[in-house]
Amino acid sequence: MNVGVDLRQSFGPSRDQGPRPTCLVFATSAAHEAGRGDARYLSVEYLYFMGAKRSHGDPKLGLSPRAIWDALQKDGQPHETGWPYKPKAPAVSKWKAPSVAPVYKASLAFASRTVAEVVALLQNGKPVILGLALTKRFYIPDGEARVLPDPGAVETAKHAVLAVGTGTDPNGQYLLIRNSWGETWGDAGHAWLHEEYVRERVLTTGVIQ
Repeated sequence: MNVGVDLRQSFGPSRDQGPRPTCLVFATSAAHEAGRGDARYLSVEYLYFMGAKRSHGDPKLGLSPRAIWDALQKDGQPHETGWPYKPKAPAVSKWKAPSVAPVYKASLAFASRTVAEVVALLQNGKPVILGLALTKRFYIPDGEARVLPDPGAVETAKHAVLAVGTGTDPNGQYLLIRNSWGETWGDAGHAWLHEEYVRERVLTTGVIQ
């Protein structure tokens, strides 16, 4: 892979969301960390709680981009040590935010951007949240940690990742993405998504402003 942009040094090791529907919160938290220029983890649990509080209040349900947008701007996040992530969803009655300070707020914008626009943002040092419709090919990247085009394949799930780099090989252009399935997935939690896979499967994009 001929690497153009690689922002991986802006982050800590790739994290694991476990079975909870928190992928979009993990991707947003990582983008927020990079935007602050501080690789220390921010509390996914806190942001997820605040987003849920603004919508459905259930720790077992996912969040809409709008709920996360509002929570990040109005409630913010403390560092991970302020409220560590729970791999297993707690009971609603026991899910209460601790009193923590400081919290860090940011503006977040979701939109629909082309691959070229995502590449331009990455070239300016801005990681980009990608909401994707997955196919089976995404789950097991190839030996070079690539996810190649999968035209006509059936959608298996919706998922969010963070684009953190760009690259090319003889097959075309790629986006380097940071996943939230732990370091055993892909290359230490990262993989190269072919531009055609992204173009066919992208649902939304988000950027910390």
